[in-house]
Amino acid sequence: MIISENNYIKKPYILLDWNVIKYLKSPRSNQSIDKDKECFRIIEQIGNKYAFPFCESHLLDLRQSYSQENLERVNQDLKFLSSISKEVGLGIRENDGNLVLIKCSAVKEFNDLINVNDSNIDIPVKNVPQHKFNIDMATLEESHPLYQMLKENNGIYTPEIMASNLNEIFYKIFDEVDDYKNLRNIIPKLKETLTMQREYGIDKEMAVNLIEHMTPFINSMEIDSEDELVKIWKNVCTKYLGINGKVSVPYGELLTNAYIMLDLHPLFKEKLKKKNTLGNITRDSKMVLYASGAKYFVTEDGAAFKKMSFLFKAFNEQTKILNMEMFIQKFS
Repeated sequence: MIISENNYIKKPYILLDWNVIKYLKSPRSNQSIDKDKECFRIIEQIGNKYAFPFCESHLLDLRQSYSQENLERVNQDLKFLSSISKEVGLGIRENDGNLVLIKCSAVKEFNDLINVNDSNIDIPVKNVPQHKFNIDMATLEESHPLYQMLKENNGIYTPEIMASNLNEIFYKIFDEVDDYKNLRNIIPKLKETLTMQREYGIDKEMAVNLIEHMTPFINSMEIDSEDELVKIWKNVCTKYLGINGKVSVPYGELLTNAYIMLDLHPLFKEKLKKKNTLGNITRDSKMVLYASGAKYFVTEDGAAFKKMSFLFKAFNEQTKILNMEMFIQKFS
């Protein structure tokens, strides 16, 4: 949500992952039940010192389960979210992009969100590589995300063709497990492709640009130490995101994309399944941005814990990442 009002709430905040909120609402029936209840008790106890806001990421997660058949449960989740957040929302200040707390209705924000039709991604022509070239289809694997588009256009790539096909391509990669797996598998092969500049008919100017911006990212795939990778990850992502000529990348865009790109690295690949596609990982990346201003971020997702701990170290963010057990130890 974009916030332009002036009545901000000046208070440190603790951001809870959606899985934590779900466990607080409905404690697990195993050995974690006492932990879930104790976390809820502590949140009530320290609620005067810390805010526990809701944010866009919570609403996006809730929207995933939204349907007429599931309306009652969604409304119950929304009611609990409103209660635990005390109707304090976390938003982005319009003039400078800073994170701010503000009193607002989770119900209203959710209703606004579900009424937004974002099923089609409108990528303008200027935002795709501007070169034109022909590709020898015999050299391109059928699993390549662009294969069908190029086949239908006799191997011809133009910015106009790319822009008109991005909606379908993004849908497949974001929501289909196999298509995202194919994208992952292409990454290790890019180094050879870029070195052989004209293998796919790529002109020299484009090849030089791709090599400059993509090589650090591709080379980072060979690093098998988190301690070494963390030293360069911010610079790697900054360089990569400059591929379309951006002089500087907004911090929020850099941070969220650095999280998404981390999933392509062998050290951090998440297991893909029907409910864990690139689309889900992208929604998680929004939580990273909102967590960057928090005193603490609490999650029970082991993969998110690992990736966010790494990312915040790479970006020198001060947010402490905790699981629920650590949260209890911290505030007991």
